[in-house]
Order: sequence, then structure tokens, then C-alpha cells
Amino acid sequence: AAGPGAVRFRGGFAAIVDGLARRLPADRVHVEVGAPVEALEVMNIGDHPEEEDVVAATVGALSATTNAENVVYYGRCAVVTAPPKIAATRIRYAPPLPAAKERVMRATSTWMPGALKLGLLYETPWWRDAGYSGAVLSHEGPLSQIWDNSDDAVGSFALAAFAFGDDAQRIADALDSASSSKADDDVQHLKGRVVEALVGPQLARAFSRPSSSGADLSEKPPAPATVVHHLWTHDPWTHGAPGAQDHRHYGHPQLAAPHAGGRIVFAGTETDPEHGHVEGALKSAARAVRRVADLLGPAKKLETAAPDL
Repeated sequence: AAGPGAVRFRGGFAAIVDGLARRLPADRVHVEVGAPVEALEVMNIGDHPEEEDVVAATVGALSATTNAENVVYYGRCAVVTAPPKIAATRIRYAPPLPAAKERVMRATSTWMPGALKLGLLYETPWWRDAGYSGAVLSHEGPLSQIWDNSDDAVGSFALAAFAFGDDAQRIADALDSASSSKADDDVQHLKGRVVEALVGPQLARAFSRPSSSGADLSEKPPAPATVVHHLWTHDPWTHGAPGAQDHRHYGHPQLAAPHAGGRIVFAGTETDPEHGHVEGALKSAARAVRRVADLLGPAKKLETAAPDL
């Protein structure tokens, strides 16, 4: 959520993930990053056919420097949290995914595909001086949503925003060009000029001071001191290449359906019937935990109490 009344976390959601990781017992849990899973294979490694099956996860490398050779990890089950399109196209499964499940996964676009998130940091919260909260919803754009992302406790004042589609790509391309400029101008200064040119008029309309004759658009918003941005279409492990039949199949039963007798479980915001945002991801995580606990059996139930971060 964003805007007035929203709950945010200092350090972002990455701080929560890091906090959870610190709580994991190092002698029992191994966390490896920068090593994407390439294959999940359900196999029997016992001496007898009746031995319990396990899941073998083959882990590759993002680059030659992170992991020179593939490594295989074994477990009683695996939980896949990658977006459905990524999970279907980047991971090999044995046994193969059912045709109906794979078809829906491949055709499901990642939540908020093509979104640009923009952060504009200022020396003062100038929009408040004009009497505005900073919250904007727009059908004209180029920014579809704007909100006050300040942290007053540390004197950090910022507007954050989302843009989508062609607007997102246009803004990202211009900011990327400024970032790679060989000119002597400061990069942040160049990015500030991009913001002034592409979104400055919208900010002026949204936060103009009222006057007797209507909105006063003569006063331009100040240039941001710092500009940060991220376009998710550039993330191969988040968005993936768009397909001809991309759909918003979010919450489709096939997305959450377990595979290989329940040994491979699928989670993620796209899999939840009330999909979207962090809430959908958390609900899907709770569902995945229940399924894993049922698979492990009553004697090996997982602890699900929330840790103190």
C-alpha cells in the first residue's frame, strides 16, 4: 500500500527477509544466493523401491564467479516461489509438469509487469507546503500513482511513484541514458533534468497552489536532489520475456496446484485467489507452509510462530 495511512518498513521488505534469515539456525539451514535453480527432480535414492522419494534441486550460477559448477541439493520437498512464467520456463521438472498446469503458468504474466518505480528525494517536503498529502492517482500520467515516501524521523523527504507501459519504458530509457552519460555534468543533476522534463508538468498540475483564478501552474516544482528508479522488465528472473498469450490468470487453481504427489509446492502472489501485493504473497506462503507440514507428517510439523525481527 502507499499514501496516507500506509504501513511501511524502514529498510524495505528486504530488511524483513534479512531479519528472517538471521533467525535461521546456521547448523541446520543453508542459504545460498546468486544461484538459480535449474531443475527439480523427484527421485528415489534408497536401497528399496518403498523408500521415501526426495526432491533433487540442481542449482546453477548467475555468473562464472559465483558458482563454477552445478550443485545438487536434496530434500523431502521443494517450494517454488518464482513467478509462474519464470517457474515454467526456467526450471526443468521430473516428472514433467502436467500440460494444463504448464500452459497456465507460461501464459500468466508476473504481477505488475512492465512497472517502473521512481523515487524522488528532496531537501524539503515542498508538496506539504502547498497543503497536499502527496498522494495522487492519475489516468493521464505519465505517473499512474504518486505517494509521500518520506521518513521524517531521519529527515528524508521523498515522493515515490509508479509508471506503466510505454510511459515506464520512456522514463526508464531517459534515466538510463543520463546514468551512462559521459558528460561532465553530475549524473544526479542529469537525472533531475529528465524528471523535470518528463514528469515535472504532472507534478506541477498535481501539487499546484490554489489561487482565486484556479490552479497556479507558474511555480515549478523543485528539482529532486536524488533520483532512483527500477524497471522490472529488465529483470530476467522476475518478468521474463512477454509472450503472445500473456494473461492475468492470477489465482487460477492450476498455479497453486502442487506437483509430483505434493513434493513440489508453488507459492507467490500470482498463485493466491486474492492475488496482488505483499498480502497475496504472504497468504500463499502460509498455504505453502501448511502443505509442507502436511507432507512431513504430524511428527515433523514445522514451527510457524512469527519470529521476533
